[in-house]
Amino acid sequence: MIHIKQTDDKAHLEEILRQLKANDHYCPCSLTKTQEDKCMCKSFRDQIERKKPGECACGRYILTITED
Repeated sequence: MIHIKQTDDKAHLEEILRQLKANDHYCPCSLTKTQEDKCMCKSFRDQIERKKPGECACGRYILTITED
């Protein structure tokens, strides 16, 4: 089963959310501003599709896989 959650690091999450708001919801880790860079970014959506556990580029989201 796929689980997606936001980071438990409240200070980091607040900073990411602040940067997203200031950047029109484009990932603060991206050098470009294309639709693929809007949060939740395409690279993380691809990571979900591939079922590859880990964080998104900015660390806002965490993907885990369990056998439920």
